Amino acid sequence: MNIYEDYTKYILDNKTLLDALQANVPAVYVLVEDVIVVLDFIVGEIKKNSKVEEELQDFFVAGYNYLTSIINEMKIMYVDYFKSDIELFAKYSQLIVYFFYIDDLKGHLDASDKLTKENKDLIDEIQLEIERKLVRCEEIDSSRIDYYENIIEQLDADKSYHPIYTIYAMVREELHLY
Repeated sequence: MNIYEDYTKYILDNKTLLDALQANVPAVYVLVEDVIVVLDFIVGEIKKNSKVEEELQDFFVAGYNYLTSIINEMKIMYVDYFKSDIELFAKYSQLIVYFFYIDDLKGHLDASDKLTKENKDLIDEIQLEIERKLVRCEEIDSSRIDYYENIIEQLDADKSYHPIYTIYAMVREELHLY
């Protein structure tokens, strides 16, 4: 099985969750939607031409790695934290999005050599706090959301960060996949 077949099987294996997110939790589904559309396009091109440009291959590998990571984590949240209750999952969608956004920002800072020990510790603390709230299904305090926003702004002071899902939205647009 090659990576493109593996991807197709992975998406099929997670179709129930993805369909539930798309129908009920669009704020979370947006984190994967454009990545899936772009990867599906690349798989289609491979089936038609058996070859794609190297740049698209790179986008495929990065996107597939992103998807497996985020979908596996979503599955844990959905099944273990929220006992497969899509309404409860939706109630916590804002925190779920922050959890993934902050994780992605951490990866960006690390890749661009801007992740100091202090920033890493701060991000880890925020992620742990969010995860604790999700596991315990605790109420969301708007002052904490404001705090997360402020921290994100401070960590991305030069505005160089673009979340992975927005990069794939730009690729989707460039490929005219709307």
